Amino acid sequence: MYSQQEYETVRRQTMQIESEKRALLRFVSWGLAGLLIGALMLAGLAFGLYRRNLGLADDATARVRTLQQQLDQTTRALQEKTTQLEKITNAARQQQQSVQAVIPRILSSTSTSAEIGEFAHNVYESPGRRVEVPRVPPNDLFTRFFRHRVNDKLKKYQLVAGEIDGQWVIYSNLVSNNAPLK
Repeated sequence: MYSQQEYETVRRQTMQIESEKRALLRFVSWGLAGLLIGALMLAGLAFGLYRRNLGLADDATARVRTLQQQLDQTTRALQEKTTQLEKITNAARQQQQSVQAVIPRILSSTSTSAEIGEFAHNVYESPGRRVEVPRVPPNDLFTRFFRHRVNDKLKKYQLVAGEIDGQWVIYSNLVSNNAPLK
């Protein structure tokens, strides 16, 4: 049989082993708790970054959508302006062609008063309100007023001749813009 002292020694050793086991379990549980807290913090950080990036992506998508709408509006406006510019250019080209077609008759004094009135209107509407002619224009163009009807309004023009750097120029001045005709 065993003596009391041996029982006490075994009991102390058992208690010491159990105490060491509890300390080890306490250390492991604190370590696992720390790891769990760290994992939760990392998960929270990752989720926060995910939400932030998701918000940035949503903002970028909305911004792209807005910019696409602005691009579409700008493209439509550009097309409208291009169409208007083409119309204006075509009208100016036709006006210039009609002016150039009438110049030989005006310079030879074979044109009618209505043709001269239309010529004066077209010259007035051209850039600089002038047109270059190849030779000296006849004096009878500059001694009277010429009338032309535009949109039910009677407009009165006077032509003026000039020479700039050896080139003869005819200017057109709007003298009167009457009320609508009845």
